[in-house]
Amino acid sequence: MTTTPERDDLSVTLADVAARSGCSVSLVSRVLAGKRHASPDTRDRILAAAHDLGYDRAAQRRGRPRSVPRLLDLAMSQWDDPWANTVVTSVRRAAAAANYDLVLTPESESMVDDWPSRARARGSAGVVVCLIRPNVSQLDILASANIPVALLDPRAEPARSLPSVGSTDWQGGFDAGRHLARRGTRRFLIITGRPKYRFGRAREAGFRAAVERHAAGATVEEISSPWSSESAFVSVRKLLRQGGLPIGVFSCNDEMAYGVYRAAEELQLRIPDDIRVVGFDDLPQSRLMPPPMTTVRQPMRAMAARAVQLVLEAEPGTDPGDRAEFPTELIVRASS
Repeated sequence: MTTTPERDDLSVTLADVAARSGCSVSLVSRVLAGKRHASPDTRDRILAAAHDLGYDRAAQRRGRPRSVPRLLDLAMSQWDDPWANTVVTSVRRAAAAANYDLVLTPESESMVDDWPSRARARGSAGVVVCLIRPNVSQLDILASANIPVALLDPRAEPARSLPSVGSTDWQGGFDAGRHLARRGTRRFLIITGRPKYRFGRAREAGFRAAVERHAAGATVEEISSPWSSESAFVSVRKLLRQGGLPIGVFSCNDEMAYGVYRAAEELQLRIPDDIRVVGFDDLPQSRLMPPPMTTVRQPMRAMAARAVQLVLEAEPGTDPGDRAEFPTELIVRASS
């Protein structure tokens, strides 16, 4: 027995089909376009919903079509530093490659943050969340609108199982420590970020493991600084005045490493003769430092592309909790 479509006019939209099938608008769009981005069961459910509602993809293209937003949100907690600029550029490129516009969505400082409600109101196809740990209420808002989420370099484990993308932070820290040890360094300083986020703890652990293996008995001092150049400069300057050179410095991000350069210049210490510096992130400024800075590169462009892909290919009813990890690379320059 053949069912009769409920409606057969231009008032039926992709959003209607998405609501009927329980899938995201982006996934419905891809399935109805004939792309293989869904399981057979999901594909059948979407096609059945489109038939029942009388959705005609060809008719939607005649005359002036109803507008279906092709938007992705990037939700972040900080925007005013070079690392954030790198993230925005990388996610924007990945979204544009998939023919989506990117909306920059800041996290509010208010206790009641409404960024998920904003994403839902504008019909976002998905949200890439960076440096934010979404709570259960926020995730429920997005789930109620079938808006998929992927975490990019999360600070902590999320409130529930979500797909995430990051880099091999522990290995990056290990590579930095091994490199400094092989340079004959016997005194080490690690600058850890404060608060100690998930990725910072991993980088520190890898660095300490490398020093223990390749420079057994060496001294490892620690400075805990907010994740900024200015804070690291103040703390490192006090320690370097105590002498004990040369010293190998590993900073858990490039921004704090720039503070080491500033402290060295003020104290008239030479890099790399007196201070050997290794950062983490490989921000564009790092290669322009005098001298160019050794650092651990995160493949942010590839990480962003994977986060966008996870959002656009999300399917309901599947286990979304996988973590995609991209390998870091030690970029050796003149600072070490």
